[in-house]
Amino acid sequence: MAMNDPHHNDAAVRRSRFTVEISGGSDPKSTGGVWLAISGGGIEFKDEANPVGGDSLRLTTAGQGRWQDLVLKGPMTANRKDIVTWWKDMNEKGEDTNCYRTVTITFYNRDGGEVDTISYNDCWLKEYRLTPADSRAGSEFMFEEVVIDVGWSTDYFA
Repeated sequence: MAMNDPHHNDAAVRRSRFTVEISGGSDPKSTGGVWLAISGGGIEFKDEANPVGGDSLRLTTAGQGRWQDLVLKGPMTANRKDIVTWWKDMNEKGEDTNCYRTVTITFYNRDGGEVDTISYNDCWLKEYRLTPADSRAGSEFMFEEVVIDVGWSTDYFA
């Protein structure tokens, strides 16, 4: 399916069943908001083993967690410039309002109906990678991978 096909975005949303919206960025259902894969974005709690008598231990948590990095992977497109703009704003402007963005992931069912939405707040770009360019690869897409440091989320457990 060609990237300039007007139905590509709708088909991609139905196929991947999620969209990604980055505040200050493009429409999440446009080519800029369609990613092929996401991972991470969960929360890790540190477990502690405390003695409760004899040889018995009770596994507990201190209650504080660390947000896992959110990783987005998708094909390079001519329209996906939001990540590069975000990176430039972070490095050239340096203000908090330029560095931190809200990343919202919306999940869809097979029929295209919205199932759930998770918003991650105070996120900043941690890494940006491109797949190696290979002139012998034929018509394969070049992929980009974005690693985002998550600040916090109030609706993750909702």
